[in-house]
Amino acid sequence: MGSKSSDTPVYRQFIGFLRKGFLALETDSRDEVKRFVQSCQHENGAFTNRTGKPDFYYSLFGVWLAAALGLDETLEKHKAFIEEQKNEKQRVVDSYSLWLIRLVISEHEFKKPSVFHLLNITFLKGNRTNIFYRIFLFLLTFDAFYRSRLLRVLSRPALLFFSPSPDSPCSIIAATTVARHVAGLKTEKESELLLRYFDENKGFKVFHESNAPNVTGGFDATRLNQDLLKPGA
Repeated sequence: MGSKSSDTPVYRQFIGFLRKGFLALETDSRDEVKRFVQSCQHENGAFTNRTGKPDFYYSLFGVWLAAALGLDETLEKHKAFIEEQKNEKQRVVDSYSLWLIRLVISEHEFKKPSVFHLLNITFLKGNRTNIFYRIFLFLLTFDAFYRSRLLRVLSRPALLFFSPSPDSPCSIIAATTVARHVAGLKTEKESELLLRYFDENKGFKVFHESNAPNVTGGFDATRLNQDLLKPGA
């Protein structure tokens, strides 16, 4: 990452990278990408997961893609869906996803979560969710709302002394890599491990030894990691 992007929240950097790549495509390719993103949106406005059901976590990446592609109608449809949701009743991952989604589609029309609340749901109430997903989403959210180095530094011990198993799903490795990047830690080892999941003919696989592609496509931490940590970014 260059110094010019150090003051820009990671989610904004991601949207910017996607926008730049999208504009580099031919017109026909742009239209194809737009149709694909729109096809992933449920009739209620949410974006769907691998089973075709509305999902907040997948919606987060769908919203970022729609913002990068300038799909205003898609975002408005999703905004209507989000306005019906109650953050307090969601799972930890859903709560984080909703905050980050609202930051894009509602700007400052909602009250941002306190640092205490973020820490509470991450380390005390979210035990059923993989710790690396929790840290990944915590750092993305904290980075988006507060842009302070203090808690990013305080998050380093958990990432320094604990690491996911090499047999973990690709998305866990990707989430860990991005979390380390946001915390200011080295990511060479994790990036090298992540690339072992990549198949030139199929894309990223769910598991290292799996023959199936990572059918989450661009709607996950894998693509975020790939864009943020690519050379020259």
